[in-house]
Parts: sequence; C-alpha cells; structure tokens
Amino acid sequence: MEKLMAIFEGFDIEKLGTQLPSAESLMHGLTGWVVLLVLAGPLLMLGFGIYYLFFAPEEANHSVGYRFFYAMSQVRVWQHAQRLAGLAYTVTGGLLLVIMGLISLSFAGMAPPDMVWRAAKCLLWEVILAVIATLAVDILIIVLYDSKGNVRKSAAKFIKRKTQTKRRPAAGRHQK
Repeated sequence: MEKLMAIFEGFDIEKLGTQLPSAESLMHGLTGWVVLLVLAGPLLMLGFGIYYLFFAPEEANHSVGYRFFYAMSQVRVWQHAQRLAGLAYTVTGGLLLVIMGLISLSFAGMAPPDMVWRAAKCLLWEVILAVIATLAVDILIIVLYDSKGNVRKSAAKFIKRKTQTKRRPAAGRHQK
C-alpha cells in the first residue's frame, strides 16, 4: 500500500484538467478516424479488384488470388475467375468509394453519436455489397463451369473459346 501511495504522492488533480486535450480537438480527430474507417472498405475492394485484373497469378494456387473451388480446377477457369472477380471488385469498390466519400463529407458537422451511427450504417452497406459481389462471381463461375472445370453445354456460347487459326493457302495456289 505504501508503494501505491508513493506513486500518487505528487499527483495534483487540478493540473490534470489543463493537460487533457480539448473536446474540440478530440472531435476533429474522431471525424478523421471515422472517415478513414468508412473509406477503408471501398479502397480495399478497389485494390483487390485491380490486383485480380492485372496482377493475379497465371496458375491456381492456395495462397494468392480469388480462390473458389470451381475456379481452382483448371487454369482456364482460374484465369476467368480472376478477371470476373477483378471486374466485380473494381466496379463495386469504385462505386462505394464515390458514394461513401460523398456521405463522409457530411460527417464534419454532425454530432458524434449521429456520425458514428451513420458510419455504422455505411460499413454495413459495404459488407452487404462486398458479399453480393463475391456471390455474383461464385454463382457465375458455377453457372459457366462444372466442378471439374469443363464448360457447361448451356454456357458454351457465352464463353469465348480460342478458335483455330485459319489455314493459309499454300504458296503458288490461288483461291477462287
């Protein structure tokens, strides 16, 4: 007990009030953190979308890329899934970034409870739209391919296949 008393011996409660930050500076900092939190989700989605579109691995692996068990069956399906996920995440992340950026502009003049409540609603919408984008990619891959990576017959006309190059006529022969 004596050690505890020794710690608080030089403590002055009146000095404490002058050392604490003002409520105004705390609110300014809170607004910045809330805006950062609201914009983090769209920025991450946009980042993953750009990564999947331009920098995804060429072959299926278990560590990097949009991993879905149908997509990991063949390299062609893997690459198609990366492009679809990249497109879905880039579009969703871009739209969310614009919408959440506009919404977060109104945070500066709000009372703290209202601001936090609106930010919670924004985060909920971000999660819902991210899940919808992921499910859309998964469902599209399931519709287009079977579990072994083969193109479904009903979806063959939607998938561009590499066509064989046309044979060139032999030298000296002319086509009529």
